[in-house]
Amino acid sequence: MLRKKARSEILDATFNRYSFHEAPESLPTWFVEDESKHYYRRYNATKEEIAAEKEEIKAYNTRPSKKVEEAKARKKKRLVKAMQKIKTKA
Repeated sequence: MLRKKARSEILDATFNRYSFHEAPESLPTWFVEDESKHYYRRYNATKEEIAAEKEEIKAYNTRPSKKVEEAKARKKKRLVKAMQKIKTKA
């Protein structure tokens, strides 16, 4: 908000076709018809659907990161290599 350009970009981004909720009677009929074709209402989800989504997100967030997985794979690879070395000596 310190620079004028950033401030104006933020303010410009806040204006969209949903900013002003005007009565359909005051708008032209062609505009109301066109909006009814392209405008969609949000889907009202049930509590069970929301709970299922939250569970999916929780499962996604609890999985280890890519770097951790790679480190575990390297460790396993070293272990397998060491076991092969021991088997050849035995």
